[in-house]
Amino acid sequence: MLCFDFSEEQELFRRSVREFAQQEVAPGYLERSKNSEFPWELYRLLAKAGFLGLMVDPEYEGQGADAMSAGIALEELGKADPVAAMLAFFTGAGFFIADASHAIREDVLPRICRGEAVTAWGITEPGAGSDVSSIRMRARREGDEWVLNGEKTSVSLISVAEAVVVLAYLESDSEKGSMGVFYVPISSPGTTVSTFTDMGARQIGRGSVTMDDVHIPRENIIGAEGEGFLATMTQFDLARAQVAMIACAIAEVCHAEALQYARERSAFGRPIGKFEGVAFGLVEDATLLEAARLMLYRTFWLHDCGMRHTKESAMCKWWIPHLAVDVIHHSLLLHGHYGYSDELPLQQRLRDAIGLEIGDGTAEIMKVILTRELLGKECLPF
Repeated sequence: MLCFDFSEEQELFRRSVREFAQQEVAPGYLERSKNSEFPWELYRLLAKAGFLGLMVDPEYEGQGADAMSAGIALEELGKADPVAAMLAFFTGAGFFIADASHAIREDVLPRICRGEAVTAWGITEPGAGSDVSSIRMRARREGDEWVLNGEKTSVSLISVAEAVVVLAYLESDSEKGSMGVFYVPISSPGTTVSTFTDMGARQIGRGSVTMDDVHIPRENIIGAEGEGFLATMTQFDLARAQVAMIACAIAEVCHAEALQYARERSAFGRPIGKFEGVAFGLVEDATLLEAARLMLYRTFWLHDCGMRHTKESAMCKWWIPHLAVDVIHHSLLLHGHYGYSDELPLQQRLRDAIGLEIGDGTAEIMKVILTRELLGKECLPF
């Protein structure tokens, strides 16, 4: 028998996260969004509440939560402050949890969970985004070390990260065409970081990192040599749905505010919600958001059941951030000139949500993935 409801435990968890998010996180959202400084106070607040290590095993001071619970947390945090949800998501902990050695996990994960360390992960390069096979970063073995050369760009948290996890091709005749995932301390000689000025989510500190003959210990490879591509794609299956959940959360809070405004704002002697031109648009957005949430939680459920969810995750990622931008835009327009001002958070939420259309895969590459999933590899354009 199918059950389309959360358990009592999950509902209690949602209420506790919502209370924390609305009381501790939401009040400072607009003020924090005005600058690009990393919000250390917020980061440590999230750590204290256990949100930086949601899916980290308790052995490493995490919460050991499943994907469903993490999704609930991202939804409630995203309603309060999208950056707070991003901070809980962008830590790169997934790579450490899945494939890192015990020594790296023991060193890094507890400090992430305590809010003492920030790590980043970089896949995208100036000439390779969705086409991961075209990356140019290389790693070669020299004795007991790896030597890395190349550049990663559009790396979230790189402005304050103590280390970055990168994907690189292995320079070896026996491993030609294979990749590895590496843990690279930013303090390593030959590493240079530059940051960007973005239109939204500025505190995330997006930027690039260049490596020029950067030496790291041989044990800093994460997972098996030659399996970096598969490990990265596996991480994306859950990550893409989590990005979509943050976008959905932003849209949900904007839509709720639009409903309230439609009840309170009067024109021509009646609440504007009585005009079908207003009401029908709100109804349509509500319907689409409900469908989006069902898709997301089903994807998290599939992950927790150990079932393949590449198709479902790609569907969430191509559609839901785009839907979110539309819903936020509709809400902003409904609020009129008030919505256009920086006194309301709508314009900032729109800026924050647009970035989620790009990160972890654009709609176009998601549709290519879905072409493969639905029609087969023979129908791919490359």
